[in-house]
Order: sequence, then structure tokens, then C-alpha cells
Amino acid sequence: MPCWNMSASGFKLNPRERTATMPTDKSEKIVIVAANPGFEVLEYHHNNGGDDACVSRSPIVAWRVVEGKYAEPVLTETTLTNEVFIKYPDGRVNWPECQVWDSEALWLEDITIRFEREQKKSA
Repeated sequence: MPCWNMSASGFKLNPRERTATMPTDKSEKIVIVAANPGFEVLEYHHNNGGDDACVSRSPIVAWRVVEGKYAEPVLTETTLTNEVFIKYPDGRVNWPECQVWDSEALWLEDITIRFEREQKKSA
């Protein structure tokens, strides 16, 4: 799931509705809707040469809605990976179209195990 950086040019703001539209080369309609506070994108990073793992967090400032089909998070910074996880204000973590965890702790435990399995397969 791609994330979008708000600094992209061409946004047309509608402050009354708290939305914006974005030009696109395709014929699809894209609307930017302000996000409620508390939504974050989480990314899992692991130092391949060691045991260190870390989680980076980016607040979601808006949602990029494509013709009402799906929504992608809009961030103020660029993500480092293509695998993004959305943390809801209630603490649940969502891997879009894959899985939902009840808490960040459960997500971190599971994603660490998955990463270690992948590393063993690659070795």
C-alpha cells in the first residue's frame, strides 16, 4: 500500500468540507479527506547484521480516497518500506487486506516472528 506525501503539488483544498482533490493522469476521482487524530503508520525495521529491531511511526494526516474504492494514508514524511501497518486510535493494528491485531504488542510479536522466519528461509 503506497503512502502519499502531502507536499505534492496540485492539491485543490476545500477548507469548508476539510477535503482536497488531486489531479491525476487517469480518469479516476481522487479526494483527500482529513484524518482524525490518533491514526499512525507503523513500519518494522530490523538491522540485518544484529538483533536490533525498531518501529517507526508516522502520523496519518489525511486519507487519499480513490473513487470510493479504497483509502490510502497521507503522511507528512516518506515511508522507508512498502509494507505499512495502520495503527488505529483504539490500539488495533491493521495490515490492509491481510490481518488485524488487537494491540501493537501483539503485532510486534507476530511481525518479529514472521521476519525471523523469512530470514531463515533466505539463509
